[in-house]
Amino acid sequence: MNAAALTSVDTEKEAKPLQYAAFLTKHHKVPLVAPALAEVGIMVQLTDLFDTDSLGSFSGEIPRTLSPLACVKTKAKNGV
Repeated sequence: MNAAALTSVDTEKEAKPLQYAAFLTKHHKVPLVAPALAEVGIMVQLTDLFDTDSLGSFSGEIPRTLSPLACVKTKAKNGV
């Protein structure tokens, strides 16, 4: 490839360094958010090392004992 081709590609779209984000889920949400995050240079890595349903489920089968804010903070800490 010649230098002119590299320059035109570089000026049309600036290359951004990739960043990675862990996404903690048990319910197949990664395919829903990964494309949008990839557009801004964030690659999503699924992690399921913590059972998010242990904090309660949306369906109510497992009661929620934390506030929504406390729940999301716990999920964020455990997703790292």
